[in-house]
Amino acid sequence: MKKLATTCMPLLMTGLLMVGLAALAPRAKAMTCNVPGDHATIQAAVNAFSCDIINVAAGAFNENVIITRDIVIVGAGPSLTTVNGGGSGSVFDISAAIEVTITEMTITNGDGAFGGGVKVVDSTVLLDNVHILRNVAAQSGGGVYNYNGHVTIFNSEIIGNHAEIVNGGGIYQAYIMATLRLSNTLIAENGSPNDGGGIYNSGGQVTIYNADIQNNTARRWGGGIENMEGQLTLQASQILSNTALVRGGGLDNTGMLTFTNGVIAYNRAISPTIPNPTGRGGGINNSLPGTAVFENVTIAHNRTAVSGGGIWNESQLTLWHTAVDDNSASSGFGVGGGILNGAGAALDIHNSTISRNNIIASGGGIHNAGTLTMTNSTVSGNHANGGGGLYNLESALVQFSTFSENGAIAGAGGNMNGASGTISLTHTIITDFDGGANCLFAGNTIRSFDYNLASDATCHLNQANDQPSTDPLLGPLQNNGGPTETHALMSGSPAIDAGDNAACPATDQRGYGRPFGLTCDPGAYEYGFLIYLPAILR
Repeated sequence: MKKLATTCMPLLMTGLLMVGLAALAPRAKAMTCNVPGDHATIQAAVNAFSCDIINVAAGAFNENVIITRDIVIVGAGPSLTTVNGGGSGSVFDISAAIEVTITEMTITNGDGAFGGGVKVVDSTVLLDNVHILRNVAAQSGGGVYNYNGHVTIFNSEIIGNHAEIVNGGGIYQAYIMATLRLSNTLIAENGSPNDGGGIYNSGGQVTIYNADIQNNTARRWGGGIENMEGQLTLQASQILSNTALVRGGGLDNTGMLTFTNGVIAYNRAISPTIPNPTGRGGGINNSLPGTAVFENVTIAHNRTAVSGGGIWNESQLTLWHTAVDDNSASSGFGVGGGILNGAGAALDIHNSTISRNNIIASGGGIHNAGTLTMTNSTVSGNHANGGGGLYNLESALVQFSTFSENGAIAGAGGNMNGASGTISLTHTIITDFDGGANCLFAGNTIRSFDYNLASDATCHLNQANDQPSTDPLLGPLQNNGGPTETHALMSGSPAIDAGDNAACPATDQRGYGRPFGLTCDPGAYEYGFLIYLPAILR
């Protein structure tokens, strides 16, 4: 298993590892039994009420174990102890209001209606250092099925499990009171015929810390994770190389989602329909009534057949300190190489970079048909036939941001295309277009609210402190400090001290304080400031 760098969670880990022993407190002494030795099988030891802790020796045990009481089951290690369900029923069936701990073993070859590897109903279960491999559920939860239970999984691998009819190839969870906690765990190569190739959550609460979710497949939604109106929190995790045939190659969300300090990359939402393939949201699909917040996340190298190579949003989505980089869509009529923000949706982008995304039709970086607010952000090196950086149909407010080196076909707005609606600009730099002009607009679809700078005269900059047809003297897109790439203002740039202090945010995109000189600078980068201020000041 590939391990990620972790930080300690000593109090949480200690508390959860004791869950199996907590129920034994009324006894004067927990009784330990050995299998084999005291009992020939695990089931026999479970049935012997004198056994509180069952030590299972190295070896292969062909069993389908039904647990109806508090118990701790400890193997000799996943490479030494294997419990094989024989392709008939769940390997472990835990369907009562009890507390169970299972550690140090491999659970494999189960084939149950629900939960081929481990079935949990109304129970509190800890799985620590277990390998749940190649199990099958006729309905849901190929590896683990959790209905109204509380499941914690540490230091484990859930690989090669499948649901045959419904959802959740690796893990299935349902019911509003259900909880799932994962830490330092690999979820890989699992498959679902519908939703949630790796993990499916309907209405419950899922917390994931330091996990890899990779190479899972769903034939409909959520190749890596499907969060169906539940609460999903991810931290320090990676969602890599998953596939969904309809939407959300990496992650599909209709619930409450928060993701900090992670990566969503190399996922695909592609159905090989001939002659017109389908698929949306290569990395992420966020649909009604979902809300999603990403902070310090890299969303990169994702692909879709139609639209929203990195992200498809039709609800409410917020990005903080996030990079949306090198995502794409292959269809000739798709839109939004980096991000598609749909009709009625709200997209807030703060201190983030949208770069090197590609689409054939419109909105190489962002295609906006809803409400977009962008502050302290960079849009660079994106390409499309129309609106290389931004293609707008509804309402966009762009402030203290930098658009540079985006490209479109001649005359179609290399950096911005105001096809309809309104793009409102203030303290923004627009420069180095690829394809005829910086901007394309009709009537007042691009409006200046002053203190903007553009390298040509196509962006309708007509306010007193605007600087049209002016080279801002930017450096290349690179690491200039902070969590995302930016274009630095070079010495002598006309953007230096050319803003309004009354409007300027406390920091620039990198987290460096504004203003440095007499007044703050337009664009995402504040010239000359060398002291990093933490993101809490945002």
